[in-house]
Order: sequence, then structure tokens, then C-alpha cells
Amino acid sequence: MEFFIPTIPKDKTEDFFKNTIIQFIEEQGYKIKSDNRVYSITFNKNGQKTTEKVGQLSLHNNEPIFAILETSNYFLTCTTNCGIVKGEPLIIEKHNIETVEYFIKENFYNYGDWTYRLDNNNHHVDHPLPEPESVFKYYANNKFSKDAITNNYLFCSHPYHLNDSMDSSNLLWDFKNITPKAFEKFFETYRGNPILKEYPSYEEDRNNNFEIIKTSFWNIITNNLGIISLTEKPLHTLMWSHYATEKGFMIEFDKKKLISGFRKKNPSMANYVFMPIQYVKKLEKIDFFKEGFKTPDIPFLYSINIKRDDWYYEKEWRLVCYSRDYGIPYSQVLPREDYNGQVDRKFYYDADIVKSVTLGKYFFHGKNMKKFEFPNKYWLNNQNDIDLVDFIIKKYNDRLYLSDELESNNKYNRNKIKISMLKQKDDLYIMTKV
Repeated sequence: MEFFIPTIPKDKTEDFFKNTIIQFIEEQGYKIKSDNRVYSITFNKNGQKTTEKVGQLSLHNNEPIFAILETSNYFLTCTTNCGIVKGEPLIIEKHNIETVEYFIKENFYNYGDWTYRLDNNNHHVDHPLPEPESVFKYYANNKFSKDAITNNYLFCSHPYHLNDSMDSSNLLWDFKNITPKAFEKFFETYRGNPILKEYPSYEEDRNNNFEIIKTSFWNIITNNLGIISLTEKPLHTLMWSHYATEKGFMIEFDKKKLISGFRKKNPSMANYVFMPIQYVKKLEKIDFFKEGFKTPDIPFLYSINIKRDDWYYEKEWRLVCYSRDYGIPYSQVLPREDYNGQVDRKFYYDADIVKSVTLGKYFFHGKNMKKFEFPNKYWLNNQNDIDLVDFIIKKYNDRLYLSDELESNNKYNRNKIKISMLKQKDDLYIMTKV
């Protein structure tokens, strides 16, 4: 049902909702989720199931319900003398709620405390989390990481590159409500696309749970998608262990500068979305053809943002880049030749957005050193590591740290210490604590 407020003309509904109802309620100290349009709520009251619905009389005071508002903890029913003309709204705690029905809003989806929406062809994720000033990227010590730091880029992963098999998976897409007309339109639209290999009939694919159209559409979309996984946690032991093996390094980026300057260095990028991951106990499918979804954007956005809470420790913030023809690395999961796109999966940045570089605890180790002299002299035997350390000294010596452990009262906490590196000879380096 389309959003309405009883007795208010359609062309004045939004203004009255935001500048009269919400403003009056927020003056009472409530923080309203203004994008959420609640049509009805069903809840338990004194052991009985009760439903309050916009446009009907409230069972509480027999007055017409003009609006139902949502906060983080409550639903607020607003009637003439309780939240509209005067007085406080009727308060229902969320833990008593059984069901919520929202007004249908095009390209808009509420899931938990998060909202996925499409505005002016831009993807948005509204969430309750404070945005960090810095985001961090962990790197193993390998040729790919060295290439990334020395050439100032972040790799834009395809979902096949990710370590969670359900991350951005089309298993989260429910196609059961696709119509024959929509099915045929898809294959007409993309006929001739080199990614599209099969052209089944509607009946054939329906008998296969629409696997061919789902996979085909997912391949076409992810060909234009690149995922950069970042975190707000710089001192997390598991992150250092899993992604940097304690022998790699970590880069701290200025989040604001990273986002604001994306077009300057990446002219082929069409757009992006920056968002924290929503972690849930159980993954749920989304109806790809739900009423109100006029394009595939919202179910797609949901699927690239949701992860099981097994991954909660990562506190991931995700920069998703959209560009034409990144390519598809089929060989990561299938005995199939990769589809090579026209655009490199690289997001370039200016070095001045790097706030710090932190070396892992075992960045200097037995495999890349030929000699160590206590406490701070390192002779390296690997030219790649020599080149990497030379680059870090040249670019980031003024913002260089070493991952460490801090002992206090016989207890250890993850820590980092400010250091400076000096190259004394071709392969000899001296580390000094600053």
C-alpha cells in the first residue's frame, strides 16, 4: 500500500509527516527513523494479540491513527491527542512486537535496523553504526601486496575471490516470483552478451529453480563489481593472523579522503557505495521480485552487505566499486576459463591519504633475513623485501609503526609502537623506536 496520512492531501503528505508529526515527536526526546513508513503493527498486550493500523481507530483511545513511527527500541502510535495535536504517542516496546507491515516504497527495503535504498540511481545503506575516521587494510607479505602498496591501489575483488562462500552469493536471491514476461525480457536484453551462454525456456529453468537465469544475471552484475574489504579494527589478533600472518603489514587510510577522491584516480569508475557489513545469526533469502523493487538494485545491495555473525570480529567496512567490465575469475571456483574484462580490478589512491603503515610482529623473520644483531639490526636476503622496505622508508617513514605486545600488570594487550627505519648498507637496516 502506498504511504498516506488520513485527511492529509497526497501532495502534502511527506511535508506533514516530516515537519509536523516527526518534528513534534522528536521535540519530546525520541529519535525517529524517518525513512521507515509503518503501516501496521501487531503486538501482545496483556496476553492478547492487538493490531494497530494507520487509518483505523486505535484500540487504546478510540482515536484515528495518523501515523506509526519507529525508533531503535519502540514503535509510537500517533493519534489526534496522543502525538499529533498534543500529548505523547502511545509507546509499544519492540520486544512485544510480533509483526510489522510497512508501506510499500519503491526501491526501499528494511532489514533489522538497516535500510537499503536507491536514490537517483545511487546505492545507499542506512545503518545505526558511527562511521570511523580511519579504515584499515591488512596485507600478507607477498608479491601482490607489494605491488599494491608500491603502486598505490586497492584490489577490487570479485565475489569469487572472497573467503566466505556465502558472501554476495546469489543463493540469497529468491526467484520464485519471476514472471514469464520478466524472464523473457532478461534474455532479450542481454542476448549477444559474451557472458550469457545459455538460453533456456521459462518452463525449463523453473524446473531447475531458475538456476540458469540467476547465475547468468549474477555473472553479468558481478562483472561490473569490485569489493574492497576494510576494517575499523587495527589491533585485532585474528585479523593480523588471518590476513597478514603476522609477517605482513597494515595500511591505515583516511576514510573521508579515500571516498571523496575516487574519481580523480579512477575515471573508469561509474559509482561506489561505502557501508559497514550487517552481521546476522542466520542468512535469509530476499524476494528478488518483491512489490516495490522496480530494479534489481535493492536485492543485489542486500546480498553484498549481509554476512553471518561468525565474521563479526572483522568489523568490516566495505567499499564497493562499480565499473564496466572488470572480468570474472571463474577459475577460482570452476574448471572454466576466466572471462577477462577491459578494466583492471584496481582502485587507485593518492599516497597522502595513508595515515600510517604498521609492520607485522614478524615482518623481519628467518626466511627473509640472513643475519640479525640484537636489538635492532636486520640484514635482508630477499630483494623483493629489500625493495619493499626501501619504498616504505621513502614514502612512509614518518608514519611507520611496528605491531607489538604491551605488558601491563602481568597482562598483555595488542599494541603498536612508532618506529623509524634507516638503510645503512645495501641489505642492512636499523630500526629505532621513536
